[in-house]
Amino acid sequence: MHILITLPELNVSAKAVLHIDKAPKTIEAIKSVLPIERQAFHARWCGNEIWLPVSDLKLETHENQTILPSPGEVLLVDHGGTWDLAIFYGKGWLIGPTGFLPSNHFATIEHGDLADFASAAEQLLIQGAKKIRIELTS
Repeated sequence: MHILITLPELNVSAKAVLHIDKAPKTIEAIKSVLPIERQAFHARWCGNEIWLPVSDLKLETHENQTILPSPGEVLLVDHGGTWDLAIFYGKGWLIGPTGFLPSNHFATIEHGDLADFASAAEQLLIQGAKKIRIELTS
């Protein structure tokens, strides 16, 4: 099972495999709010990352956590009960003004899609927020 992540204004999509065995509760929670379509932003603190709020997500579990994500990792970041979805297109770290943010790693962009997605995602740093769509796919 996969999710398809699309930045329509930049004409790029990436397919990410869901880690059902490592983050089953996180995946069930994210599936309950898909499809998602809203603005994505470039990170200020965390390096090569784009993110979007998923305030309608209900999740109380921490699983398969990381603070040093690798390129292509898709995570849910807990801000004390509110969640952001973070997509790392390059090296990064999960830190904010209050310290480290252990986050649930639930999907990874497939290697062949990462280079084009990374080039497009970097444009959010230069051009500002862009529309993103995330949906379940086979």
